[in-house]
Amino acid sequence: MGKTSFFNLIKSNLSSDDHIIIDFNSWNSSSPKAIIQDFFDSLQEELRPYYSSLAQQIVKYSDKLAALNDNSLTQSIKATAGILAGDNSISSFHSEINKKLKKIDKKIIIFIDDLDRLDKHEILEVMRLIRNTANFYNTIFLVAYDRDYVLKAISEFNPHNFQSFLEKIFQLEINLPYFNSNVFKDKLAQNLKELLPDYLYPTVEETLFGQPYRNEIDITKWISSIRDVTRLSNSISVTMQGLQGEVYFKDFLYLQLLRLKYPSIYEEISKNYTNYFKTQERGRIKHQYFLKVIERYNDQNKRYSYVLEEHLHNNLDQFLISASSVKDIIELLDELFNKHTYDWHGKFDHLSVVYPLHFRKYFTYNLTNGNLSYIEFTKARAASQEEFNRFIASCVKKGLQLELMVNFENIRDFDNREDFEKVIKGIFHYANEKAQAPYNSLSRIVGYDANDLKNKLSDYDCSISRKYYDSSTPSPAYKSFFRSLFEGAKFPYSFESYTIGNWLDNNAEQLPLSIDELAEIAINYLEQYSNRIEKIDDHLWRLLNYCKLTNRENAVKEEVLPERAKTIFRNFIVTKDIDGFLFSMINPDRIDNGKFKLSNYILTFWNSWEDFLTVLEANNKHWKYIDEFIEFYKQVSSNGFESAVVFNFKIIPLMKDLGN
Repeated sequence: MGKTSFFNLIKSNLSSDDHIIIDFNSWNSSSPKAIIQDFFDSLQEELRPYYSSLAQQIVKYSDKLAALNDNSLTQSIKATAGILAGDNSISSFHSEINKKLKKIDKKIIIFIDDLDRLDKHEILEVMRLIRNTANFYNTIFLVAYDRDYVLKAISEFNPHNFQSFLEKIFQLEINLPYFNSNVFKDKLAQNLKELLPDYLYPTVEETLFGQPYRNEIDITKWISSIRDVTRLSNSISVTMQGLQGEVYFKDFLYLQLLRLKYPSIYEEISKNYTNYFKTQERGRIKHQYFLKVIERYNDQNKRYSYVLEEHLHNNLDQFLISASSVKDIIELLDELFNKHTYDWHGKFDHLSVVYPLHFRKYFTYNLTNGNLSYIEFTKARAASQEEFNRFIASCVKKGLQLELMVNFENIRDFDNREDFEKVIKGIFHYANEKAQAPYNSLSRIVGYDANDLKNKLSDYDCSISRKYYDSSTPSPAYKSFFRSLFEGAKFPYSFESYTIGNWLDNNAEQLPLSIDELAEIAINYLEQYSNRIEKIDDHLWRLLNYCKLTNRENAVKEEVLPERAKTIFRNFIVTKDIDGFLFSMINPDRIDNGKFKLSNYILTFWNSWEDFLTVLEANNKHWKYIDEFIEFYKQVSSNGFESAVVFNFKIIPLMKDLGN
């Protein structure tokens, strides 16, 4: 660790007047045999400016050494000892080289870095090279290596006294001291600030030096050298170019750590993520990935493990990892993908990799056709209401309604009153856009989650009134804005009526309008819709249902339909579609084909069957289903309303529904 930096410090203190510095990168050689040739090529090239004929002597000397090459280190060293005495030609070349080096009269310092990048054969060849050339005049070798790695390579060829071998080659060995691993974080922060845009500085600082939440990953366990820092910095700089502002930086950093240390695992997750992650549709963690779990039972004890964890343990050789590495990998992914299970206050960023909509960004390093740019959404939000609405409509047209919804849902605060009202109006505009796919049954509109909208509009403790309308009491201006959202609804009032109906059914408290005021708006939708249609349809029934109030006294939920809603619906039936109403009140028995039941829902609108029959008899001449309906009613009433009866309908087209 730090070997190259230490070399650079030495070089910076050597004067060019007194020294000839040669960097020999032995790991660039194509094979062990090529190392000698590459070394002498570098040597003669560096010395040629000082003594041109010296280069020829070096070439001849290298050829002779190459001819003596063998793969046995022991034999090579023994042979080297007799080279100068036993071979006149090589001895004379050596003498000539030394004479000319004395005339140059400069120290030749040869730096050999990264010896621990080589395989065992290459390491032995470098050792042989140093041994055979170390007695050149004024020639000094500085070699950087991981001592344990080099000794292990030597031991495989010469297991006897291998630990003392380096002492025979080198006259001085310096062990570089370890230093505080926090230096890596400081250097990483410095690099990232130089490589990334200014607006990411606070995020970088928070990620690397912020107060950890729970047991967040210790980055210094994953980066163990300045080289790691450099590689990680460069990787983030390159891969984030197409994702600035589109990803959660901490998640991206963690995944880049995994990619650099265990690229095969990173690729496995990228290609087969559905094998290892899943979502579930409940509570605060719906629509978010977390690691798939395997449950096993042993001696009546339940044990949990992750699917990915077991897959890695079963394929250590395939992924070239150790069992201890699996622990580190799972620890990182567990923190990355399961953090949202304890995110009680929405602490984690909505651009996190845990969201399926964003997952692919972290592995493709760019927005795909199915992605909505968060930056574009933010720019549109900052524009005028008209431009924002056009942007929303354009996204829906492209089929990006789900991504738009996620962006809206993850807005948890607003810049000011203008931003608040613009976003809320944008949600209403979005919800009323025509869907490109059948996301719901509300007349093909996109729709929106009523609970999230309620949370955004809630004026609990006058929070919105105080924050955006400068009022310590319920603000009339906010009430007016709220009312305008619903009173400006367009036919057929699908989203607005559904939203109010949901609030009335669950809980409409903390909103600026009272329950009665909301119910009145819903009833107005029912009235306006009934005035524009001539026949009963499903949407009319839905609008009627959205007018219901919920009574929860005595812990019993009871739905109550307001009298005005009953009157509107009753008048519509009598004046526009008695036949349609009668048809809807007769239900085929689900078990016994050919039998029918009569719905008691009629009594919701009339006090008794007698009152309803009186209305039917008064309108008998105008509607064709009434006579047959009365016959059916008499048979049902004689058998009991709870029972299904056999009845052969000839006028009311119920038998057609049974295939007759």
